[in-house]
Amino acid sequence: MARFIGRDRFLVGVDLSDKRGGRISLCRWKVDRGCSEDGVRPGLNKSRVWGAGTIADVGGGVVCMDAANGYTSSLVVVGGAGGRVVVVDMGRSGGGGIVAQCGGGVVKGLHSVHVAKSPAAGNAFLTSGTRGGLKLWDLRALERPAVHFVGHANRMGRVECCLSECGGFVVSGSEDAHAYLFDVKMGGGAVLRKIGGGIGGGGVVAGVDLFKSTLGLSGGEGKVSLYHL
Repeated sequence: MARFIGRDRFLVGVDLSDKRGGRISLCRWKVDRGCSEDGVRPGLNKSRVWGAGTIADVGGGVVCMDAANGYTSSLVVVGGAGGRVVVVDMGRSGGGGIVAQCGGGVVKGLHSVHVAKSPAAGNAFLTSGTRGGLKLWDLRALERPAVHFVGHANRMGRVECCLSECGGFVVSGSEDAHAYLFDVKMGGGAVLRKIGGGIGGGGVVAGVDLFKSTLGLSGGEGKVSLYHL
């Protein structure tokens, strides 16, 4: 798994196949565009990724990871085996290190995290789990979640979640063939809108992404739907 960070200046990566390892690497990258013909032929382009010398060890296997990229930030949120959620500063002098941990240290059934991608919501991130629910956290106060959202169905596997650019809305996939839109100011129990239906994939909306007022949903059969909110 890899994520861009710091306005595309760096990549952070982790090997999810290593169940016992928790080493996160910070890398630099360069794309050699070449000419329109030769740039895509094997062995002719000089695109590369190389280590930037910063490695963080969060301990234990990594389940999920996300980082802010819409503004300059070196913070990465990592979900570990057993539901442990930690915040890592990859820009710390002398190597990356854990700077914070969610209160209680555990999100039951954790399968995904989503970090705010814009300065307007820069202190917020989401965690989602099959037994831990959908929660919004504030990096400045990690003792407990700021909001716990309920209403969607997630008991079996991974369904994604995302936060709007303004930080005021949350979207989550669900196992009932719909996506759920929540208004953060209304609290976790108020579903603002139930979206979709009949997307396929066994009735599971597994993937969600929100760009301005356009919502993208995907199901288990590869079907993708777009909605204007």
